[in-house]
Amino acid sequence: MGGKIVGHGLYGLTEAARYTRFHHSRLYRWFASEGGVFRSDYSYMETARLISFQDMIDALVAGWFRVQGVPLKEIRQAYNSLKGFLETEHPFCHNELYVSGRKILAKATEGMQRSMLFEAVRGQGEIEAVIQEHLKPIDYGQASKLAARWNIAQGILLDPNICFGKPVIKGTRVSTFALSKQYDANQQDAGFVAKHFKVSPDDVRRAVGFERSLKTRRAA
Repeated sequence: MGGKIVGHGLYGLTEAARYTRFHHSRLYRWFASEGGVFRSDYSYMETARLISFQDMIDALVAGWFRVQGVPLKEIRQAYNSLKGFLETEHPFCHNELYVSGRKILAKATEGMQRSMLFEAVRGQGEIEAVIQEHLKPIDYGQASKLAARWNIAQGILLDPNICFGKPVIKGTRVSTFALSKQYDANQQDAGFVAKHFKVSPDDVRRAVGFERSLKTRRAA
C-alpha cells in the first residue's frame, strides 16, 4: 500500500471489534500477536494496532468461519492459498467469495484432507449460503473486485474514502458519532440537529440508535 492511508480507512482494533461484533481480544490475537493470522496494511507504522478497511473485512469473514466452527489453522491455510489464486493480499475481500463462495473455497482447500472447512465446502452448500448472507451488505469495486464499502446498518455506510472509513449517513459525509453527540447535547432534539447537519430527523435517530448499539453489543 506504500504508506498510503487516505482512501484505505483507518481503525483501531478495539474500534474494528465493535463494528465486526467480535471480541477485541480476537482481533488483537489475529493482528497484534506473534504468529497472527493477518498482517495489517499499516505494519510499516511499527504498530499492529491500526488496520485498514480491507484488513477489517478479511477479519470479518474469518470471524464468520470461526463462528461456523472452522479451526483457525484451516482459515489461515485457506487465506494464504487464496492469496495466490486470486492474486490479492486481501482474498477474503474478493467478490469471488460472494459470487461463487463454494467454488473458490474448494480451490483453497485442495490438499486439506478431511479438514472441517474441506468437508463443509463439499457438503450441501450451507457454507456458501452463510457467506452470501453475511457478505450481502458489502459493495465491491468494479475494477478491483475487492470490498469497497460496507452498508453496516440501514442508511449507514463505512466507506474508506469518506471520513477515513468511519460510519456516516449514507449519501453524506456526516458521521453517526457527530450526530449522536449533538443529539445528546441538544436535549435529544432530532429536528434541531438534523437542520444543523442538513440531514433528516430520521437520519439523526438512525445514527443515535447505531452508536448506542455499538456500546451494548455482545462481542463474539
